[in-house]
Amino acid sequence: MKLLLHIGAAKAGSTTIQDSLFLNRAALAQQGIAYWQPDDATVPPPRVLSNLFEPARKPLLPKERLHFATREEARDWSRREWDRMAAEIGAERPALTILSSESLYYLRPGAVLEELRRTFSEIVVLMYVRDPVPLYRSALDQLIRDGARLAELPLPAQVTLGSADTLRRYRQQLGAENVILRRFDRACLEGGDLLTDLYRQIGQIHGQPVAPAHPVRSTNESFSAAATLWILTLNEGFERLGNTGDARQIQHRHALLERLRHAPDLKDLPKLADPPPGIRDWIRRANREDIAFLNQHAFDRTRPMEAPASDAPLPPEAEQRQAVRDWLLGQLNPGDLARVMAAALP
Repeated sequence: MKLLLHIGAAKAGSTTIQDSLFLNRAALAQQGIAYWQPDDATVPPPRVLSNLFEPARKPLLPKERLHFATREEARDWSRREWDRMAAEIGAERPALTILSSESLYYLRPGAVLEELRRTFSEIVVLMYVRDPVPLYRSALDQLIRDGARLAELPLPAQVTLGSADTLRRYRQQLGAENVILRRFDRACLEGGDLLTDLYRQIGQIHGQPVAPAHPVRSTNESFSAAATLWILTLNEGFERLGNTGDARQIQHRHALLERLRHAPDLKDLPKLADPPPGIRDWIRRANREDIAFLNQHAFDRTRPMEAPASDAPLPPEAEQRQAVRDWLLGQLNPGDLARVMAAALP
């Protein structure tokens, strides 16, 4: 049986991809394509595949603490889901199965592929990779929503693509012809659209055109800059990697974030802007090897990723931290902040 395994990378449209596949699963099934998900992809959170391989010492994230008391419980749940998937796919025997988990992007593929080969005889991996500068901005937005404090945010030199290493490892395991890398950039996507590009890749693997029956809007979009900054101050009183006794606080926090996400008065507020040139160059310097490898081996050379402008050593961490703080606070607009606070109060 054949598998298409979509593994991200981070902040490259994975939630939109998963929402579209889920909404169109009946239409896909009519074409012999199974999109497998757990019974409920959000409760527990969608780390179904990767939880089996997470080390015992890794703390539970806030959403995970709503469902598990220990990492062992999360791993046991993942084991059951892997077994259920193998049983269901083995019984149905679709022509093509699609799995999607961006959390697998960061794991070594050996153990993952060993588990998958229990069920599938052919495996093709699909990765979408984002330019490191917008990736950094989007990663900060996500981490702030997840509860990170300013001192816990990664520095510009600490958010790295890791794509070259991931790509090499999967190519070694599967062969280059079975690893598809796409750049998450409108100029590089089929029709300038992520989902159009996705279904084109699925169709090529399936051997016939595949199109979604139901359109999906982009999901998991960033909050406005004002909301992001207000949440960042809120995080000073929240422990992101705490224990399992804070479920009530996490539920209240989730309800607050949902109010901000759906508040009509905040829809037109600007999002976080890209960092200034100095920070952008620090990010590109930290990703120099990945950028060079991807531009040479993986991407259309007419649209390469921008290389770093300087070979100078990165500045001290304290200087980077201060620059990030100045960049974030420089986007604070009192009028926008007032609108966020009004929307936050029920």
